[in-house]
Amino acid sequence: MKTSKISFCTVCRNRLHHLKKTLPQNIADNKDYDEVEFIVLDYNSSDELEEFIETNMQEHIISGKLIYYKTTQPSFFHRSHSRNLSFKLATGDIVCNIDADNYTGKSFAAFINQSFEENSEICLNTTEPEQGLVNKDVLGRICVLKKDFLAIRGFDESMHNYGYEDFDLVNRLKLSGIRSLCIKDMVYLHAISHSDKERISEEHNLQQFNSLLLNYIDESTSQVLLLFNNHEYNFGTIRDIMSTYARYPEKPAASPERELHQIKEKEWSTGLWEKEDQLLRLSHHTGNDTLQYDEIKNCFIGNYAGSGFYEITDLSMIEQAIFSYSQRINKKIMENNKLNRNIIVNTEEFGKAIVYKNFDNNTPIHI
Repeated sequence: MKTSKISFCTVCRNRLHHLKKTLPQNIADNKDYDEVEFIVLDYNSSDELEEFIETNMQEHIISGKLIYYKTTQPSFFHRSHSRNLSFKLATGDIVCNIDADNYTGKSFAAFINQSFEENSEICLNTTEPEQGLVNKDVLGRICVLKKDFLAIRGFDESMHNYGYEDFDLVNRLKLSGIRSLCIKDMVYLHAISHSDKERISEEHNLQQFNSLLLNYIDESTSQVLLLFNNHEYNFGTIRDIMSTYARYPEKPAASPERELHQIKEKEWSTGLWEKEDQLLRLSHHTGNDTLQYDEIKNCFIGNYAGSGFYEITDLSMIEQAIFSYSQRINKKIMENNKLNRNIIVNTEEFGKAIVYKNFDNNTPIHI
């Protein structure tokens, strides 16, 4: 049997608490496979990731089993860009994304090699768009020949938000003639469970969040106004899928690949906002709207349905709103790529950055 070189690629931005557990275990679980490397990309972490790797993983750095790269450029976590960068840094014939909270399982590299030996024109993954999600915690696990990955120019970097970048990559690989195979053996599908807040904690939308205003329409529908610190806003009408099904039990249960919340419009409305005394001004491509703060009702009143926009301070509601918003933006891009059969994305540069290898901070590498 041919032995292909396999690169396990892990991007880490302030997830050292996960990597401390998973990385040593993943290296140990694949020691039976010689042609494997572990790429760790420090995506401008501030949690002593570099110190941990340098102090505790020297044996593997020296052997070449582990290669540590660091970039100090990103201000936020960009899922698609970071994965593109890590895959481009890899030297293996087969590249495989392993999130910092994921365990590969024992002999995963050998399983990958055998799978690609049986059929090289495949993509192993944990997402089958037609069948739904296998396991939320292991989404993003994708193993593909590096040449096939580069041929479609990687993950779509126009996806700045959370979610669906893995679905999209698999879709485009399939359009290019690559067969999608879902990893089903639970031996390879273990991960450290964590909250949705942690999933998006380092991403642009949560870090730039300013305010969430909610206009209640009925028990399953609300208008959402998201204000960001750069004075951009997004507006949409959100339907709670589970509430709708609870009211109409004869309807089938929500399929697992659908969000719990969906936007009623085709896409979010966008524009700029400014606050002036008791007024909230919204500027958009069709004109301007003004919301007046009502001190008695304690909300902003405007020319909208419902009783008024109330500012939400509950952290769990804020996180869920941003989580749903982020997913919807990316899902729209994925749907457009599939509808228009966009196999190749990132028509200009992708996975571009300056990195430093194995603690040599004096020698920049331009990717």
